[in-house]
Amino acid sequence: MIDIVDALDLLEACVADRGADYCSSRRAGSATSRSERFYDCPAPADSIVGFALTKAGVPPAAVDPLGLWSIAELHGSQPGAVRLTLGALVVLRAAESADRLGQAWGSCVRAALRAVPPFLELIPERAW
Repeated sequence: MIDIVDALDLLEACVADRGADYCSSRRAGSATSRSERFYDCPAPADSIVGFALTKAGVPPAAVDPLGLWSIAELHGSQPGAVRLTLGALVVLRAAESADRLGQAWGSCVRAALRAVPPFLELIPERAW
């Protein structure tokens, strides 16, 4: 189970490996959300969330759907594929959104950190 602290640590480890200025490579028109909106998105293994999940030991087969679905959609449709607490889902979704907008990974981590404060008292997570 990946919790909010683990998720933040994984995202920071991704930045440490590839650098704060690293941007995921884009696959134009490669993904569609369930609402039929088309957008460019990173390849699953090259996205910050995909890379973070791989670092956590999640099998590549469970990461591959991130090319079509967001982490929230993946978690909602296949709850056992990637085991996340709600806090982890919130921070990973924030990082993923920034990544899909083409922001550098350092910005993705900052987006994830900005998503944390409103949930600190609401989400039971391990002790900070």
